[in-house]
Amino acid sequence: MGLIISEMIANKMGSNINIESTPGMGTTFFFDITTGVEEGEKLDPTQIPRVKRCLIIDDNTHNQMILEQMLQQWQIACETCDNGLEALKLLGASGPFDVIICDFNMPSIDGLETIRRIREDLKLAPDQQPVILLHSCSEDADLHRKCAEMVVRFRLSKPVKSSDLFSYLGNLCEIKKESPKNFEPEHPADSFEIDPPRKKIKILIAEDVAMNMMLIKAILSKLVKDAEVFEAENGFHALEKYQSIAPDLILMDVQMPELDGLEATRLIREIEVLSGKHVPIIAHTAGALKEEREKCFAAGMDDYLTKPVEPEKTKNVLDRHLASRRSVKALD
Repeated sequence: MGLIISEMIANKMGSNINIESTPGMGTTFFFDITTGVEEGEKLDPTQIPRVKRCLIIDDNTHNQMILEQMLQQWQIACETCDNGLEALKLLGASGPFDVIICDFNMPSIDGLETIRRIREDLKLAPDQQPVILLHSCSEDADLHRKCAEMVVRFRLSKPVKSSDLFSYLGNLCEIKKESPKNFEPEHPADSFEIDPPRKKIKILIAEDVAMNMMLIKAILSKLVKDAEVFEAENGFHALEKYQSIAPDLILMDVQMPELDGLEATRLIREIEVLSGKHVPIIAHTAGALKEEREKCFAAGMDDYLTKPVEPEKTKNVLDRHLASRRSVKALD
């Protein structure tokens, strides 16, 4: 926003726009406001009753401490290792944990190699030893393909949000107890499935512009009864949310940082080849040309919405792809 509009908004909040400028260095515009604070809803540890012991594998002491603090508030006991080799020795001696949180970038052997050895050397299948892999959003798309091959169903980008980690731990509790017979890591199609109980329609919105995200959420709140809406600010985050929440429908922005909507869709479709499932993915883009539409369909998207968002067109798309759920309401 321009400075004039920003100044008007700041004035409405009882403040003013201030400026600090140093020649040759740069300029900072800032304002101060006094506001109330609303306490967020505390996460209920009884929702993750089967997670009592966690192994953290991370060479960064600061990251270890943050994860330990998160887990301890949910009454989860933690043990830590600085590298994959140390973790393998510990697992060999103590047996599996309820969950392992493993960093991808580590010395000696990285996170994926550590997981491979857990599966092959220690013979611990995914349902016997669930793993959450931590990585940077800047990791390339090849990482996600390798995770699909290694049956790494849970991935979190750093820095880790407490609410996201709690959601992942809740989904761990829904993993089927039965282990596939004659488990072989090189055959991902034989791996476990996540079947969380569904009371609401889950819609994932992948959009990097906050204003667009706000508008789409407002429209969905009027159109879809009891929908549970999840947000992703780029393609990597959308992939992670897809893996963890199993959405019923995805609204995918085409132009996003880190990983765009087209490549994110291709990776989701590759994963679905292994799972046998199909989630409708709706392209959301400012491009109205025929070529843009064809690119979206070629990437594996099911439908197409142009910006700016129009409630009536959005309703028609939801009708087509959520008809079996019968939750799309008529527009007022």
